[in-house]
Amino acid sequence: MFRTFFSQVLTRLWPPRLLGGLGRILTEWQGSDIRERGILLLVFAPMLLCVLGLLFSVASFILFVLPSFVLRILGWAVLTALFGAAGSYCHDRLKGRSSSPSYHADQDFYDVTEEASGSNTKERTSSSSSSSKEEDPPSWFDNVRRMRWRE
Repeated sequence: MFRTFFSQVLTRLWPPRLLGGLGRILTEWQGSDIRERGILLLVFAPMLLCVLGLLFSVASFILFVLPSFVLRILGWAVLTALFGAAGSYCHDRLKGRSSSPSYHADQDFYDVTEEASGSNTKERTSSSSSSSKEEDPPSWFDNVRRMRWRE
């Protein structure tokens, strides 16, 4: 007995069958007069209200809950990254290390400090001063290392 009841409930509440029933109601609605439309509204009004409630719930979830969840996750990720970077910076400053990322000397693309380029700058200025009679002030690119300039 329980098996037959369960099978009957399952066949009536199967989602494709429910959607098929909704399609059947719409086709009956289009081909009926005012009296039959009233009967359809009276009989199927609770189901139609539930369908509207279901559509409203899905739409409100997609429009309000899902974006707020995604934005909440992104907000926490941004705050974590921000405070992690700030903590790393403060920790390095308190320990006395430089705050710039540590690269190897062969990975630096350019270095514009006088201390790092030292002898190379003197060689460049001496070669450029020997080629020109008057001494020009050094250009901004005199201290750039490993950069090839096209002439």
